[in-house]
Amino acid sequence: MLIIAALCFFDVARELRAASANPSATAAPTESLAIGGAAINVEIEAGDISLLRTQVLDWVRRSACAVTEYYDGFPVRKVDVKIVPIDEGKGVLFGRTVLLDQTLVIRVGLSRFVNESILVDD
Repeated sequence: MLIIAALCFFDVARELRAASANPSATAAPTESLAIGGAAINVEIEAGDISLLRTQVLDWVRRSACAVTEYYDGFPVRKVDVKIVPIDEGKGVLFGRTVLLDQTLVIRVGLSRFVNESILVDD
């Protein structure tokens, strides 16, 4: 649930703007999900994660479905979810939500040592 319920507003907008302003940076592939009336765009940034991409996307899908069920529909129409691999810790490390150029962005730190049972329990 942390992925969608993370409403800690930190200064990640500056990081996201800097990353989008760098034309030499290679964009990570984005997967689009349609859940609860929302368009959810998921990007997994470059880095090591011990899970397959499909396992991470399934976790995002399960989380979005749980939010949809709780609110009887997804609470916003569009959201970008950016998964950031982190070389330390265990599991889901943080979730930060910002509004960037009229788009809700949720940035989630995911330990490279995460396993599927941790995501199922999240």
